[in-house]
Amino acid sequence: MAPTGVAAFNVNGITIHRFFGMGPSSQEPNYVKLDEMIKLYPKVMLLVDEFSMISNQLLNIMNDALIRTTQRAAAMGGIKTVFFGDVAQLLPVCIREGLIWESAVYNYSTKFTLYTPIRQVDQVLINVLNKVRVCNYDEEVIKFINYRTVLKSDLPANCLRLYTTRKNVDRANIKEFCNLAGESMTIPSIDTFNGGNRKSAARALKETRLIEELQLKIDMPVMLLQNLRVSQGWVNGTLATISEVYEENILLLKQNSDGSHQTLWIQRITRSIPGTSYVRSQFPIVPAFATTIHKAQSITIDSVAIHLDDMASHGQMYVAMSRVRKADDLYFFGADLPVRIKRKFGVNIDAIDMIQYSEQTLYTS
Repeated sequence: MAPTGVAAFNVNGITIHRFFGMGPSSQEPNYVKLDEMIKLYPKVMLLVDEFSMISNQLLNIMNDALIRTTQRAAAMGGIKTVFFGDVAQLLPVCIREGLIWESAVYNYSTKFTLYTPIRQVDQVLINVLNKVRVCNYDEEVIKFINYRTVLKSDLPANCLRLYTTRKNVDRANIKEFCNLAGESMTIPSIDTFNGGNRKSAARALKETRLIEELQLKIDMPVMLLQNLRVSQGWVNGTLATISEVYEENILLLKQNSDGSHQTLWIQRITRSIPGTSYVRSQFPIVPAFATTIHKAQSITIDSVAIHLDDMASHGQMYVAMSRVRKADDLYFFGADLPVRIKRKFGVNIDAIDMIQYSEQTLYTS
């Protein structure tokens, strides 16, 4: 399970709200569905990703719901649960619901710490990330950001731009799509929702991350939403461009790290919403001129440009900067030099224990 659909699909799972049967505007668990799930998998172990985005209130709801369902007075109803994540990353969208490290379940659970960076292979970037993670924007960090800051017009073509808000992303994607030469093509999804309401189905099907109406042009950048050929680098989060478009086939083109190019024909994939009859069939790509930092949190990206306006609240800068493997793949734009960082929320240093570049694992049994 994961707080967001992106993280959930990355681990072939479902969102927390879907597992507990909670609607988009409600945090009341569906105890009938939850009871059926627990009976179906009596030896289930729950794996929860990106736990920093789980609020104190949501964790308590999860805990209480499992206790009520299993009728066992133990943390998470006695169900073994492993939380993966980092408290220095993104916080819950609704801050007033409290932070996870304020909850009793978090504070009384066993914690393990992983110290070895897996994504980054550049020691310069690792050193900077160690400081950004705990909001230590010293001279070294500011010099690094200033050195990597360029004009928007000088950003590489294959660079995914990250913004703090959906409004800025939509504006950037629409503007760049309109500015791109060529004929626009519309590819609607094929949706099935037997016995369901069209509006409720449309809302639920957003969790598939497959776009209802895909607008494409030749040479436009897109992001892959599915692992297709892992050995060749065609994985969830891969950036490519549209080369050819047909009714049932699309040809993608991507640049390899050595400068060579690679192509792949893709077809529609089908994703369903667990516990419903809702099914969507669509090409597994989304426009990739820009996206939000929240959407990018769980993926590795070849090249990233971070928009510096309104940066950065708790975890946003750290999450955005840590999407790439090397410093040379990271750019900043949209700010006057020298850069001055503003922080809306401070990192809870006690919760992090001043750990050097780590991801924490919270385990309850």
